[in-house]
Amino acid sequence: MIDFVHLHVHTQYSLLDGQASVSALVDKAIKDGMKGIAVTDHGSMFAIKEFYNYVNKKNGGPKGEIKDLKKKIAAIESSDLPSGNKEAEIADCKAKIADAQGRIFKPIIGCEMYVARRTLDKKEGKPDQSGYHLVV
Repeated sequence: MIDFVHLHVHTQYSLLDGQASVSALVDKAIKDGMKGIAVTDHGSMFAIKEFYNYVNKKNGGPKGEIKDLKKKIAAIESSDLPSGNKEAEIADCKAKIADAQGRIFKPIIGCEMYVARRTLDKKEGKPDQSGYHLVV
């Protein structure tokens, strides 16, 4: 399957446009095999702290594995094992590190901002009430 990362997701903090909680979005994305998502709520960034903290919590397992494997590699390199055994064990650890890095979920922080047609001081009635959206 082709990797997919959704770059325009609204949470419950995107008033009148989103209803999903941050945890539900992240859990569903991970379950579907996505490597990350971008939270881009309408005109607010209230979900960002919750989003970042929840993703860090979810990534705790793979990041802990990577840390332990790097310590194991350092211990192997400083030990007195025969050269052939060292290289095989280090290669095995590096393969496990690559696997763990592949399970890390990437939080992408964004916002869907409103862009005005003209500056605030030149605002005149109905033509200036509607603007454009820009995902940043």
